[in-house]
Amino acid sequence: MSTRSYSLDEAKRIARGACFLGSGGGGPLATGLRLLDTLDSDTSFPVCDVDDVVSGLTAVVALVGSPAACDKLNNADAAVQAFKCINEQYDKGIKYVVPVELGGLNTVIPFMVAEQCGLTLIIAEGAGRAVPTLCMTSYAAAGLKADPTWLAGNAGRAVTLHVDPVAQAEGMLRPILADFDEEAGLAMWVMTPVQLAATVKIRGTLDLALRLGGEFGQPGAGDALMEILNLKEVNRPCRRLVERGKVTLVQEQTAGGFDLGRVVIDAGAAGSVTIYNQNENLLLYASSEHAPRAIAPNLICYLDADTAAPHSNTSIKPGMSLSVYEVAACAAFFNQSALVEATRDVLVGIGYAGAPPARTRAEDGRSA
Repeated sequence: MSTRSYSLDEAKRIARGACFLGSGGGGPLATGLRLLDTLDSDTSFPVCDVDDVVSGLTAVVALVGSPAACDKLNNADAAVQAFKCINEQYDKGIKYVVPVELGGLNTVIPFMVAEQCGLTLIIAEGAGRAVPTLCMTSYAAAGLKADPTWLAGNAGRAVTLHVDPVAQAEGMLRPILADFDEEAGLAMWVMTPVQLAATVKIRGTLDLALRLGGEFGQPGAGDALMEILNLKEVNRPCRRLVERGKVTLVQEQTAGGFDLGRVVIDAGAAGSVTIYNQNENLLLYASSEHAPRAIAPNLICYLDADTAAPHSNTSIKPGMSLSVYEVAACAAFFNQSALVEATRDVLVGIGYAGAPPARTRAEDGRSA
């Protein structure tokens, strides 16, 4: 196996890049950075590629629930507890962890579990973005069994679900979250090396997040992000939807483990844009157009127009000045029927029953 590691500083850059690519979801970046700040400055995280894993089991670990409920979290104890529960069930044979998605917190959680449990982190994840349901991941699309699924809370409580497929696990865990204060540690989808190689096709995204993470806070950050994402070898075409606009309205309500809401941005003479989210941004409408300008699975991403910092929905406040970008979802969301169907179900659930979108193209000048 090739030997490689991320430094603590690199982990923080990955968190920032993952926040941008989280399409408004994936948990609060501030919480992810706060968790990393609890570690010693010389902490390093052993990592490897999917193809390097030839023995030992891999598990998916995450936090699940309302991103707003995770805002004040000071530790990763719930996710560590969920991992320890599932590892005991597999006779402590799990040697690797992999993120469920990209996001300012949910990409950090496997780093924390790996550091506390002596594991290796795999440079991959399940969506190339953050997603509102587990069904919108490559793990679910591959038909991996959701049995067992472990949920754990910060008070030491834990629940295991023995159901399959993942849609049933999803349907059961969401009501349970009400008893876990709307957030819980999650461990599931234990994979052999053969299953891992066959299932995890969205690879290298942590390295992409690391590359993007070095651009935030710099002059011209937005242009630099687009330049990287539009590279042929990266293949995540990006275009700017809003050059600069002021947030005039933020509405959020938490129910069933989801934050549901909308953000309205005044783009001046170009009119306004309204972004609808279910944890993650799913639809963007411009007041001057009849149809949505951006639709999931393509990403709708925020950049602070004043500080060039990435944002998720939990950090958006009225009065902020934002730039908004659309980034192409990974190709799997357009050529794997299970992911196409899962995305359609989420969109129908928030009231959009139109045609699925085309994959984002590079900047076409249609900026508000």
